Amino acid sequence: MVLSTTRFLLKLGHFPARPTRVRSGLCTAWIYGQPRSPRGTILSIHGANRFGPLDPRWVQLSRGLAEAGFIVAAPHVPSIASLAFCPDQIEQLVDIIEELLEDPTLCPAGRAGLLSVSLSGGLTLQAAAQPRLRDRISAILTIGAYAETERTADHMVRHPEADLYGALLLFANYYRHRDPTSRLPEAFTRLALDNFHRRPLNLARARAILTEADGRLLEAMLSSPQVRGDVWDTLRAHIKGELRRLDTIPHLQGLRAPVTVIHGEGDDVIPPSEADALAEALDATGRLADKVITPLLSHGDTQRRWSTLLREAPPLIRAFGGWMRAITQPA
Repeated sequence: MVLSTTRFLLKLGHFPARPTRVRSGLCTAWIYGQPRSPRGTILSIHGANRFGPLDPRWVQLSRGLAEAGFIVAAPHVPSIASLAFCPDQIEQLVDIIEELLEDPTLCPAGRAGLLSVSLSGGLTLQAAAQPRLRDRISAILTIGAYAETERTADHMVRHPEADLYGALLLFANYYRHRDPTSRLPEAFTRLALDNFHRRPLNLARARAILTEADGRLLEAMLSSPQVRGDVWDTLRAHIKGELRRLDTIPHLQGLRAPVTVIHGEGDDVIPPSEADALAEALDATGRLADKVITPLLSHGDTQRRWSTLLREAPPLIRAFGGWMRAITQPA
């Protein structure tokens, strides 16, 4: 398994055959690698961006796993790709994952491993703990996931070094609770897309749809963590229950599969302290397989620092290898 894991990591920079697109009742999925004797099946749940499963980073990762001998199914989750973040997505994921598990060509054993990232990482862990799925998931790997929603949100909106992407997503989803008539949520979404594509924030384009007062508030929120925090505090009373329903830790008791936690040391959206909290809670339930916080990752990006690669790659090989090994084990 060490050799196949190393091959997978090395293949992340290569581009084998295009995936096959499969449409089912609930979703469209992109399928990578269907060998005659697969090692197992991996369902990879994309993060919050408009590319969905076609995010180039996610495609690269899925292809690498297929090169290691797995069937990889990457479903498109419309609500996540639309940058939404809400408790209803947990049940949506349960439905999509269950449908893919029922396909004998994708999951001949009726079981699969799960791979998820960022905000989707917490949602996927909660989905995997549900009774309909818990006995059909062989192993789980999260990259950059959160443990507690409110604590993560506070970091996103208040920390002066936090990437604005997280705060923009939060306000795009929840500002309506402060003012249902404002078009600020649409402006936040436009700016989040600029941020994701690494473009300069087009403030003029965002302000063009706003009232003068909302335009001034937007500029203040972009420039001041204090202002963002103050606005977030006015929203918190309206959404506290919803945020609590999105917490990952209370659901971990329902998991039956081992969980590997990987987080970027330089993650400036969801801090690595969330990986520590998640790993501690998983360890208490006996479900922690491994935890790696690595300088080779930021938030969803591979930052290859060749001077540290030889020192830092072995823990990643160990973590991915243990997860892959668990997927190949019989029920």
